[in-house]
Amino acid sequence: MKKKSYIRFTGYLLGLFLCLLSFYLSGCEVVMPPSCVKSGVDYSKIPYKTIHYDWDSCYLRGCSYVKGECLDYALQEFKMAIKDRPHDTGLVMAYGMHQMGQFPSRELEIMGYFPHRELGILYYSKGHIKEAIEELETSLMDCPSSKAMFYINLARKKWLLENDLDHDLPSLHISQPPSHFFVTNQPTITLQGLAEDDHYISTLTVNGEPIFIELASKSVPFSHNLILQTGQNQIVIESGDLVGLSASETLEIIVDTMGPVINMAQPQIRQPVDGRIFIQGIVLDDSGLDTLSIDGKPVEIEGGIISEFSRWVDVPKDAKRLTLVAADIAGNKTIGTIDLFHENNIRRSFGMNMDKTGKAWISASGLSMDHSPAASREPVVRLASLFPFIPAVSHEESIPESLCDAEAAFPDPFFDFLDPPSMTIYDQIPLHGKILYKTPIAAINIYVNKRPFHSLSYDSSLLSKIRGWLFEKALNYLFWGWTIKLDPGPNEITIEVINGDGAKERKTYNVLKKEEEVLDQRHRLGILILPTEGISSPNLNLQSSNRYAFKELTSAFVTQKRFNPVDREKLDKILQELRLSESALFNQSMALEIGGHLPADVMCASYIVETEDSVELKAFITDVETSQYVCAKDVYLMTHTMRDIHETISTAAKILAMKTRDEFPLIKGDVLEKQQGKILVTLGKKDKIREGTKLIVYREENGEILFLTQAKIEKLLDISSSMAWLYDTDNAMIVEGDKVITK
Repeated sequence: MKKKSYIRFTGYLLGLFLCLLSFYLSGCEVVMPPSCVKSGVDYSKIPYKTIHYDWDSCYLRGCSYVKGECLDYALQEFKMAIKDRPHDTGLVMAYGMHQMGQFPSRELEIMGYFPHRELGILYYSKGHIKEAIEELETSLMDCPSSKAMFYINLARKKWLLENDLDHDLPSLHISQPPSHFFVTNQPTITLQGLAEDDHYISTLTVNGEPIFIELASKSVPFSHNLILQTGQNQIVIESGDLVGLSASETLEIIVDTMGPVINMAQPQIRQPVDGRIFIQGIVLDDSGLDTLSIDGKPVEIEGGIISEFSRWVDVPKDAKRLTLVAADIAGNKTIGTIDLFHENNIRRSFGMNMDKTGKAWISASGLSMDHSPAASREPVVRLASLFPFIPAVSHEESIPESLCDAEAAFPDPFFDFLDPPSMTIYDQIPLHGKILYKTPIAAINIYVNKRPFHSLSYDSSLLSKIRGWLFEKALNYLFWGWTIKLDPGPNEITIEVINGDGAKERKTYNVLKKEEEVLDQRHRLGILILPTEGISSPNLNLQSSNRYAFKELTSAFVTQKRFNPVDREKLDKILQELRLSESALFNQSMALEIGGHLPADVMCASYIVETEDSVELKAFITDVETSQYVCAKDVYLMTHTMRDIHETISTAAKILAMKTRDEFPLIKGDVLEKQQGKILVTLGKKDKIREGTKLIVYREENGEILFLTQAKIEKLLDISSSMAWLYDTDNAMIVEGDKVITK
């Protein structure tokens, strides 16, 4: 009996041994891997051996063989790794997806698992371009990585050149602005379009400034914000393909910040008859006229830069003023008002006295009229004097010449502008007013914070037109307007008008440009940036590179103002309270627990892989609240010398922060409806947001911001709407029309 039990037990052991041996041999591990020795280092050896992760052993040994330049051995190792685990992935080390320490090698957690990519790079270095492209395309389909994009661009370029396949120039299609000649009153413009090539677009520049293209493609849509200067702007957009062929488009954008000029000389305005006023004048604009209206009713004008107008205007009973609005094709508006009064209203700050001889003079106390039979008719509307020294006149009368010489009554030139707001959240403000002159104007200058913003001289085209058309009149009354671009903070706006005799008139206004509170960085997504880890070649200073990469990445996130980085002092304080060091942060659960103690919404773990000729920087973003992985971004750059490494790391950090920012677009929307702890908002798939995106709910009241609560996107409904649940479900203040902005 004992003998049978012994035999049975021995059989079990033998079966188990054979099963383990079969499993062991079915993997990629070879009992004695080929030796690869260089400079005394055996690159066939890896720091551990485990039969449970044979693909892991093969991949790391293949990477080690590459370092030792034993490329044929590396090629075989990568092929065997693919046999066991066929898909590339970077998530073997991502927080929220796998437990840290799941794999025996920390090196693999940092590098990721990319056998197809590394195999494609090997094929490229050996000159097998077709095979290289196939492997790199497979890698990109499995898990896009910056390194694979870099090498597939090289491989495709070499394939096109070797086979002489690309002869056609790229093409550019500009959708915004809508035409190659465009007039605007905005200080910035978003260029939008599409670059296409029969093979691959690889470069795109706007006035020599490159637009980042990581993976060359046959069709590359682009959107680029451009700062414009007042006046003429020539924009050159150039696209290039992998083999060096290029095409360009030139745009001419005119920035016009000055509204049309409305001019009405006093003799052209007559006293109303039966509640009607006859208005006659000229409107002109250098960029081109668009519309003119009087009291909201359109007035037909000719196109072009100058147009005369005249019409009878019906004046409603008890109307106090008429309003003229002229707009140009750039979107600038000039608003002017003509004050009115009734005969029985004699209390005016300025008016006239008229005696029985028909002569008139200025009265500062009011207006008195000769009560003739004609004046006893039903009250009719009269024009108030356009200037403090000029009376309203009947259609039979002309202005007494003596009044035209009353220079002591007013300065020449004289102007008055509607006071702009003392405080605003907008980047630009309109400035409307009136200008009176008898002596021809020599210059009109505007200064913002003592810097010239706009200047018109006697020789300028617009003033020349005004002189040619209008200065023949003895008196001129103009409405004029500008769109003023503000600096952040205090703005001192000075307007200066100089006449032909050198006389000056100045007015100064102070406007505070406030940051829109919902855009303040304090209300942005809180991010905890963990210290950078990495691996590097033995002769490189890994510790120095880690510290430098962490510093540059933190600086890049702070500079772009999209996130609200957690203060390092707060992190250090939490670590001290918990009696932990920074090394504790590299444990997933500990890092998330610490993130919960801090005002952080997401956590960024960064890693650097550094060699003598390249830098690869990676960032993995995790939601602190849910512990869920959000996104991963990486940058791969070549460096030519050892002295370039820090500069390359700095560039990589800026690109990595930019790519991360683009995953979290800052978008505003409206509340459409509130439902039992949820809100329907005007943010959808078109806005490139994802489920789980956090929102701030707020209300705008009289230029002020009232913060209500936070919300989180629960479900994307369609292209332009989604449902979000509220953090504060008892908040009854939210109503339709309230605002949301992505946190």
